[in-house]
Amino acid sequence: MFTPLSPQEEAPPNYCSIFPSTYQDIQVFSISLNFQDRLRVIGAPPELVAQIREVILSHWGKIQAERDYYGALEFKLKGYPWSNFEYDSQSVRSRNLMYGLLMCMITNGWNLLQGVDISKSGGDKDVLFFENSIPDNEVELFVLSLNLFDRIRLINAPPVIVTMLREAVLQAWPKGIQKETDDFFGAFEIKLHGNPWIKSNLGSESISRCILLSQVIANFKAMGYKLYASLDMTGGVSNSEMDLETWIFRKITTNYQ
Repeated sequence: MFTPLSPQEEAPPNYCSIFPSTYQDIQVFSISLNFQDRLRVIGAPPELVAQIREVILSHWGKIQAERDYYGALEFKLKGYPWSNFEYDSQSVRSRNLMYGLLMCMITNGWNLLQGVDISKSGGDKDVLFFENSIPDNEVELFVLSLNLFDRIRLINAPPVIVTMLREAVLQAWPKGIQKETDDFFGAFEIKLHGNPWIKSNLGSESISRCILLSQVIANFKAMGYKLYASLDMTGGVSNSEMDLETWIFRKITTNYQ
C-alpha cells in the first residue's frame, strides 16, 4: 500500500535525500518507472525536483500522492501511465509525459544516457540514467510509439515528420496503409495492413518490419532528427504482445550531433 509521509498538497518542495552520483565533473542520476503509476526520482539535484513535479502536472495531470522512498522521491500519479491500455488517451498522455520530462532535462543540462532494464521482475520497465551536460536551448523532440499489432503513432511531431513517416511506410511496408487519423487523442496514427508487431511473426514480415523501421530512421535523419532514446515504458507481462518500445527523436543542433 502506498503510504505517503504527508498529503501531496502539503509536501515540501524537496525532500529527497540522495544527490547525483559524482566523480570529478561528471554527475549522474536516474528516474525509474514503477508499477503502473509510480515515478521515482533518484538522486536528482534539488533544483530539478520542483520542475519535474510541474512537468507531471502539466503533461499528465493530477499527482495522487508523493513520498520519500528510501531517499528517492516517489510520485504516485492519478491513473495508469505505464499500463498496456493502448486504445485510450492514457497511451498518448504517458508518451507526452515522457516528452515533457526529457525536454525539461535537456534544457536544464541533463542528457539521457540510456534507458535500461535492470530487473527480472514481471512487468518491469526502464530506468532512465541522466548525465550533466550543456543545456540545449534549441532542443526539439517528438515521440514515435509502436502500438497494438499494427499502429504507429507520432506525438508532438512537426508536419514534415508526418509526411516522412507516410513516405517510409509506402516505400518500405509491402502491405501498405489501412487507415490514418490526424487526431488519436492528439497523436497522428497510421494503421498498417497486416500485423507487423506480433511477436510470433516469422518469414518475410519479420524482415519487412525491420526494413520499415530502418527507413523511418533514415527519413527522419534526413530531416535533421536523430533517434535519441528507445524506452520500455509499459512493461508487458511475459505472454503479452503489446510490450513495445517508445522512440524519442531529437533535433540535431550545435549541442547535439
